[in-house]
Amino acid sequence: MIATSASRRRKIEPFHLEDDPLWYKDALIYELHVRAFMDSDADGSGDFRGLIEKLPYLQDLGVSALWLLPFYPSPLRDDGYDIADYNNVNPMFGTLGDVNQLVREAHRRGIRVINELVCNHTSDQHPWFQRARRARPGSPQRDFYVWSETNQKYQDARIIFKDFETSNWTWDHVANAYYWHRFYSHQPDLNFDNPKVKEALFKALDFWMDMGVDGVRLDAVPYLYEREGTNGENLPETHGFLRELRQHVDAGYRNRMLLAEANQWPEDAVAYFGQGDECQMSFHFPLMPRLFMSIRMEDRFPIVDILAQTPSIPDTSQWALFLRNHDELTLEMVTDEERDYMYRAYTQDRLARLNLGIRRRLAPLLGNDRRRIELMNGLLFSLPGTPVLYYGDEIGMGDNIFLGDRNGVRTPMQWSADRNRGTLELLRPENRKVLAYVRKYESEQILCIANLSRFLQAVELDLSKWKGLVPVELFSSNEMPVIGDNPYFLTMGPHAFYWFAMQPRATPTIQSDGAQAAAAMPEVRVAGGWEAALVGAAKESLEAVLLGYIPRRRWFAGKARRMKTATITDVVSVPGAEGNSYLTSVVIGYAEGDPDTYMLPLAYANAAEAPHILERWPQSAIAWVRNAGEEARGLLYDALGPPNFAEAILGAIARRRRAAGGTGTLVGSTTRAFARLRGPETIRLEAQLSVAEQSNNSVIFGERLMLKVFRRLEEGVNPELEVGRFLTEKTNFSQTAPLAGSLEYRRAKGEPISIAILQGYVPNQGDAWQYTLNTVAHFFSAPELVGVQPPHPARSVIEASKLEPGEIATRAIGGYLDSARLLGRRTAELHAALSSDPADPAFAPERITPLDQRSIYQSLSGLSMRATDLLRTQLNKLPADTREEGRKVLELESRIAYILKSFLARRLNTTRIRVHGDYHLGQVLYTGHDFVIIDFEGEPTRSLYERRLKRLAMRDVAGMLRSFSYACQAAMFSQQVPAERLPELQAWAR
Repeated sequence: MIATSASRRRKIEPFHLEDDPLWYKDALIYELHVRAFMDSDADGSGDFRGLIEKLPYLQDLGVSALWLLPFYPSPLRDDGYDIADYNNVNPMFGTLGDVNQLVREAHRRGIRVINELVCNHTSDQHPWFQRARRARPGSPQRDFYVWSETNQKYQDARIIFKDFETSNWTWDHVANAYYWHRFYSHQPDLNFDNPKVKEALFKALDFWMDMGVDGVRLDAVPYLYEREGTNGENLPETHGFLRELRQHVDAGYRNRMLLAEANQWPEDAVAYFGQGDECQMSFHFPLMPRLFMSIRMEDRFPIVDILAQTPSIPDTSQWALFLRNHDELTLEMVTDEERDYMYRAYTQDRLARLNLGIRRRLAPLLGNDRRRIELMNGLLFSLPGTPVLYYGDEIGMGDNIFLGDRNGVRTPMQWSADRNRGTLELLRPENRKVLAYVRKYESEQILCIANLSRFLQAVELDLSKWKGLVPVELFSSNEMPVIGDNPYFLTMGPHAFYWFAMQPRATPTIQSDGAQAAAAMPEVRVAGGWEAALVGAAKESLEAVLLGYIPRRRWFAGKARRMKTATITDVVSVPGAEGNSYLTSVVIGYAEGDPDTYMLPLAYANAAEAPHILERWPQSAIAWVRNAGEEARGLLYDALGPPNFAEAILGAIARRRRAAGGTGTLVGSTTRAFARLRGPETIRLEAQLSVAEQSNNSVIFGERLMLKVFRRLEEGVNPELEVGRFLTEKTNFSQTAPLAGSLEYRRAKGEPISIAILQGYVPNQGDAWQYTLNTVAHFFSAPELVGVQPPHPARSVIEASKLEPGEIATRAIGGYLDSARLLGRRTAELHAALSSDPADPAFAPERITPLDQRSIYQSLSGLSMRATDLLRTQLNKLPADTREEGRKVLELESRIAYILKSFLARRLNTTRIRVHGDYHLGQVLYTGHDFVIIDFEGEPTRSLYERRLKRLAMRDVAGMLRSFSYACQAAMFSQQVPAERLPELQAWAR
């Protein structure tokens, strides 16, 4: 411990603030970068004099504490967090005298000042590092930093800036050694095992607190120490140092505060309070992303869940809450599934992604929706903790994600609106209490109306210039009456305002033939050929038809959501197909949540061909199409029913054809196995559509090939294609359908979209589900089972696996037990194959880290909480005979939580690999003597990112065991067993 003399301090300050050691509990902290806030001398950079000039603004805003980002001398390769001198000011911001004046002026206005103590690392330009790299190994000067002759130490520590660094070690050619860094390679970590480092940092802290600074934010504080066999985070030594630091501050100063930046899960973050003897404040990082999740999902669960996991804190401690700050919106303390959701919900532009986060400001993240912004701030100011406001968020400031690193959210404060775009056209209604004007920019027109009175007002507006347009209220999307020749009448509540988008009136979408019955197909009228319905004036009519057609398809996944729009976004001609068929992508918009994109192959049959299509493939019919001036009408239908279109896709894949679409190119490709699987080209493989699919469609070609067509389209490699190609071309695993080829849509930017894959056909006797169901049903009906005492159930699956089945079970079901053992071997062989290539990043096994382990736990815990919450709300609606069982489950809720929590008690020393992802008996074909594992697409309801995540191999094993359990239950109830025999059969089923 470093001793501190209290008597040498107690500096008499020439200004006075309220003597309150807990001032931070009631504060409003305003975070800003001096460089980006206010430029006093027009040199292009903000400065302290500019900040002093704007203190009245901050005072009026209600700010009670300023948090200043680093303003020290620095190469500015990390926006000042690469410090080259702890005890000075970067000349571009001002002088030490300016800082002194800022502190005095802020205190005079009742505003306290917080600065940064970046204690984890310095710049490689800091004199300490320059001296260390030239010093003798083992000397105190050299040991200011962490050095090694090898880069293999501390391998359990994660790399935080994955987008920029591949290792936490960097070779220094001057020192002839590696130095350690947890962030950028130009920011070497200080060595906290050296007492001289602590002493130097304490002096730097004293320098600023002697000037009157009221608190310091401790940047990156969890990473101060390195220990082999740990992840280098939250180590006991770190908390020991913080206790020393707190004692040092308390002994020398009054009313000062330490704020920990500890991006950790709640139980680790709360440790930075200690017993009230470490930091007074700590950021609640896990809460922040869950505020965004909840508002997007319109579900309180993410917030309630993380608050329930947050331990109580000492009375003198306080959480710091924030919505956004100077870094990316970090997604380290979320599960893999939650991170994927946040990416999909808030990063439509991939440039917004950085490391494990999102580099956007608050307003753009929330779509500049004022009500959502106000709601988020309402949560920020009402949840337990001190709110931290990032400069500019109070005015809805935007960002620039095209700037490098995190600079896009650190742009200059917008004191002026001179960059605003568009024109202003004032309206002059007779009622002068109402302000009305139209803003126009390019094709966008917004009618803005504000009631300046505290009373209800009526107003008539002359909108004849916009006759025929429809005002659409921006916040609710509600349409108002179409604008006509007469004055437009509105009533407005006190101080109400409205914004209306002036949009064209929707044309009638479907013209029906009055001679048809109400249940007949709709009709779309076109001019100049049926293709006009895809890209021409009749496109809106067809889209309205699809809005009714698509929800009725078995492959449509959004049946539980309210559809609002169907929009054809691209049309591609498939090479080799007849001229009257196309691949189209249709975007389905919903009332809530993100849209989905579906692939819909469309074809046209003329009046003579239409009856044949309706007779053979009635389910494929979509709408009648009538050309202007013609009596006869043709039929628009899903092209995947008749064989011609599927055969064209097969040809495009086989010949590796390309076809240009509106935004990309359709590309066919084959694997080395294609020729063998296809067979002689002289043999025509007739296409036959399978009716067994749900989320996709399959076409079988002469029991040689099978084409799987993906209906729901997502950007990224589909796991079915990725895993199929890997198993076919890089492994010897033969118990799967080999990949023969694929059809993808590739764009200039972004990842490819999988349209279809071609596999070798696997002759089979059905799937393993039906095989198991039949076998178990036969077992339950076996006469020798009647009256026989079932075996005592094993305490666990592991124990059960070590027991031999009884003689009766072996006699009745023995052959199937051999099949089950074979399936187990095939599963193990699959996992061995999927983890066989350490050089392929997509399939290389990855060691489980503590963060991975916590992510798995969070997923399990969240699933458990959602299930019990649902059971609790629906308990009284359950049948009487199952209600008591439901109560018993709820009584076990705390026990379940305790068991799940035990998952974190012991560090996992295993790896994550690519797995099947949706493994059950229905995903396995039974050939009569062996098993073939199919369908590596994963759960279709999950995103591609989530389906491609590496998992524990036991996930597949657990899924298959659960499938066996389902089969037992299904077989039991299919036998119509007498009630008195159910307990006996239940025991056998276990």
